[in-house]
Amino acid sequence: MNAFNRHVSLLALFVLVCFAGCGGKKSDSTAASIPGVAKEDAKPLTDAAKAPTVLLETTYGKITVRLDEQSAPNTVRNFVSYVEAGFYDGTLVHQAFANQGFVAGVYDERFQPKEAQRSIRNESQISGLKNRRKTITMVRHPDYPDSASCEFMINVNDNTEFDYRDPTPQGSGYCAFGEVIDGMDVVDKIASTPTVDDDKKCDSTPRETIVIKSAKLLK
Repeated sequence: MNAFNRHVSLLALFVLVCFAGCGGKKSDSTAASIPGVAKEDAKPLTDAAKAPTVLLETTYGKITVRLDEQSAPNTVRNFVSYVEAGFYDGTLVHQAFANQGFVAGVYDERFQPKEAQRSIRNESQISGLKNRRKTITMVRHPDYPDSASCEFMINVNDNTEFDYRDPTPQGSGYCAFGEVIDGMDVVDKIASTPTVDDDKKCDSTPRETIVIKSAKLLK
């Protein structure tokens, strides 16, 4: 199996899913991670006092996430744009790790990669947010800090290895941009579901198909 194997760190398993491709697949979001491709900068907030809240309805139940627009404005705006476009409706939870979290937001129910928007700038350093339990975080290419687009994960433990450490590509961190305020039991259930390694899909893919049926902006 290409870059994935039992000895690869869990961090690599998370971040290589979308950009390196599971089982040889190549996501359309890959182009956005290549140096030289334009990235969207944050725009001024219209109302920093409001905290956007998103409801993820999955086949295992509902998860409500409050987004921290004040700390990570560009990241939140990017995620909300996908939600409002209906991009996440019918996407798979394509990886699950019982002691870490689950990864979702890039494959449709046929396990085909969806076409993502341009990549965004990594706000992990400026946001000050940590990858602790309950947080939602963007997934990016390990070599390009400014390469996150649509793929995200929800942490079930305090995953300090994803936090900002230094300005190198490996130490730049993965931007947390909100936290689960309801439905953490659903997150735990998804993360602990039995998984299988599939050459045509991903390592640690849930045996049972788990779908984000809809993602809706509540406010």
